[in-house]
Amino acid sequence: MEMVDHSSSSSSSSSQILSIPVDLVMDILKRLSVRDVLRSRPVCKEWNSLLRTPKFISLHYNRSLQMRQENPASFVYLRTIPSRPPFQGRPRRTFDARPRWESITLTFFSLEKTTTKLVAKVDKEEDILAMLSSLLFPSCSCSCPTLSDMYIEMVCPLDGLVCFLCGCTKHIIMYNPATRESQVLPSHPNFFVGRTLGAWFESNMEQQYKVFRLITDDDDHWYKITIYDSTLNSWRVSRIMFGQVISEYVLLLNGVLHFQISDGTGKEMIVTFDARLETFGHFEFPSSHNMGINFILLNFNGNLAYMNSYFKMEANYYDDLWVMTEYGVEQSWTKKTLGPFDFSGYCMKNGFGTPLAFWKNKNEQDELLILARKYTLSFNLDTMERTDLNLSLVAHGNSIIIPYNVETLLSLK
Repeated sequence: MEMVDHSSSSSSSSSQILSIPVDLVMDILKRLSVRDVLRSRPVCKEWNSLLRTPKFISLHYNRSLQMRQENPASFVYLRTIPSRPPFQGRPRRTFDARPRWESITLTFFSLEKTTTKLVAKVDKEEDILAMLSSLLFPSCSCSCPTLSDMYIEMVCPLDGLVCFLCGCTKHIIMYNPATRESQVLPSHPNFFVGRTLGAWFESNMEQQYKVFRLITDDDDHWYKITIYDSTLNSWRVSRIMFGQVISEYVLLLNGVLHFQISDGTGKEMIVTFDARLETFGHFEFPSSHNMGINFILLNFNGNLAYMNSYFKMEANYYDDLWVMTEYGVEQSWTKKTLGPFDFSGYCMKNGFGTPLAFWKNKNEQDELLILARKYTLSFNLDTMERTDLNLSLVAHGNSIIIPYNVETLLSLK
C-alpha cells in the first residue's frame, strides 16, 4: 500500500498559496463575507497576518460598501426589553430616567417579497447581556446583583459597530458583532449630562473610529460635542456653539452628524458636524417648513430627509417628507406628502408610530419601516399597504432598525 506523505502535501499546498501575488490574494479574499474571512485566517501564518492588516480590512470594508445595494433588504434590529419600569418607589437618580433592561438583542433579518406579502426572515439573533456583564461587572462600583439592575442604553450602530452606555459604571462600550470584539472606552467626564450621538468609522490605514457626545448647559443656551478618538484613546472637546438643541433625533449620513436646533430667536435649522474634519455647518429648512408634532431626520435613498407628523383621526397621521435632492443645496428641498398611515389595531388612542428607516427592494416601490408602540410595520409608499413584520417588543422598550447593514473586520482589541 502506498503511503501518502500529508506533511509534504500540506507544505506543497502552502507553497502554492505563497506563490500567488499578495495583491491578488487580497483582491480575491476581500470578496468574502466577514464570517468566511475569519474562517480563512487559520489557513496559514501568512494569511493570518495578511487578513489582519489595516490595508486588507480597508479593502474588505470598501468592497462591502460598494456591494451593499446587492442586498438592500438586509437589516439589523436592536431591541431592548425592560425588566421593570423606572422609579417604582425608589428615589429618583439621574440614570433612572429610563427602564432597566433584562434583555438586549441584536436581530439580523432580511425582508423577502412572496407572492402575497412581505415577510421578515430572521437570520440570527444575539443576546449580548453576557458580553456586557463580563466587561462591566469587574469595574462596577456599586452592588449590582444582576445586569438588569443597571442602566443600559444603546446607540445607533454604524455598519457593524454598536455603542452601549452603562449608567452604573459610567462607561461607554464599543462592540463589533461580526468579530465579537469589544472595548470599554475611557470614562467620560460628563456622562450623565450628555447624550451619545453615535459612532463613526473611517476605513483608512489607521482604522480610526470616533464616538460623539453632545453636551448642553442647564438652560440650553449653548452646546458642544465631545469626541473620543480611537487613535489617541482619549476624549477632546469641540468649540462651543450657541443655540438650543430641540430634537432627540440625530442622523449620521455620509460621515456627517445632523441634528436640529433653535438659534434663540425661534428660527430652526439643521446643524451639521463633519466626523472626519470635526467642523460645524448648518442647513436652512425650506421656506414653507412647518414643525409638526413629531420631527425626525432620515436617510431617504442616500439623501438627507426629514419627516413631520400631523395627528389626524385618532390613530392615523399624515406625514410630510422633505428631501434634499442635492446635498448642501438648500434650494433642492423637495416635498412629498405621505400617508395616511393606518395604525388601527396597533396603537392606543393618540398613539403614534416612529419612522425608523426607508428602504427600496429591487424593482419594488419605496417602503418605510415604522415602529408603532409594540409593533414594527412596513408601509408601501405607493399604495400605503401595511404589513406587520412580526418583530415585536414590549411597550416600554426602544428599538432601532438599520438598513443596508455592512459588517466590518475592524478590531477593537
